Amino acid sequence: MSDRRAYTRLEMHAGVFIIRGETAFLTEVSNVSAGGASVVRPEKWQEDPDGIYHLYFVLDPDRILCLKGSVVHESVDHLGFTFAKGYAIQSEQLLAESRTWL
Repeated sequence: MSDRRAYTRLEMHAGVFIIRGETAFLTEVSNVSAGGASVVRPEKWQEDPDGIYHLYFVLDPDRILCLKGSVVHESVDHLGFTFAKGYAIQSEQLLAESRTWL
């Protein structure tokens, strides 16, 4: 079966803060694409019904990249986020960064 995703995914392992309101979860991103990211599901995860999150990707101690997104897939161990419209430049920066991690 072939992958029917709209964007090619690149493997990337970095810290990511998932923030909604005043609640934050620290987890790890496992792969990224121009359209979204897959992250390890935080242990005490509870999805927000509004579904809008800020994702802070920790590239190194001095560089953090923020994108907004919403959950489009949820499993026992992973969450799939799609990036909100208007974040094309940031998603391209994230993809460029992921290529240096290989």
